[in-house]
Amino acid sequence: MLPEQSQTAATLGCGSHLALKGLRHAVLGRPNTHLFTYQQAFGADAINASRLFRSFMELLGLSARRPVQLRQVCCGLMTPNEVSLLQFLSAAGDGRQETEQSHLSWIARSFAHSGLRELGGLIAGLFSAHGMEITAPCGAAPAPDRPRPLELCEDETPAAPEMASGKAAYRQ
Repeated sequence: MLPEQSQTAATLGCGSHLALKGLRHAVLGRPNTHLFTYQQAFGADAINASRLFRSFMELLGLSARRPVQLRQVCCGLMTPNEVSLLQFLSAAGDGRQETEQSHLSWIARSFAHSGLRELGGLIAGLFSAHGMEITAPCGAAPAPDRPRPLELCEDETPAAPEMASGKAAYRQ
C-alpha cells in the first residue's frame, strides 16, 4: 500500500466503513465486487471524497431511518459502482436538476421515503460546500435519463464467510 493510500484509509472512521458496507448490501446488492481505493479513484481529491461519502451515507441513513450495523469491513475501499454513485451525486452540487432528480428516483427504489427531495437538497449542499466536481478513471456514470437499475438481490448473492455476520446484523 502506498503511503498516500494509507493516509486516505486513516481518515475513514469506523462509521464510514460500516456505511460503505451498508451501501453495498442495501443499494448495490454486490458486496463481493472488485475494490478500488479512494486514492486510485480520486487521486488528489481522495480525502475530500472519503469525507463527502461518509457525510452522504449519514444523510442516507437518516432518510431511510434504519441504522447500518455491520462488521468485517475492508479499510478505505470502494467499488466502481460506488464511484459512479458519487459522480451521480456531484451533478446535484453543480445544479444539474435533471440528473439530480434521476438519481433521487434511483435511490428511492431502495429507500422508499417521502423525504428524498430534502435529502437531495442536503447532498447538493454538501457538494457545493466542498466545491467538488468528482471524476474517476475507473468508470463513467450512467446518462441522466438512464440511471443504473438496482439489483436488490441480497438474499441471492453468495456472501463470503466473513460477511455472514454482517448480513445478519444489517437485517436487525
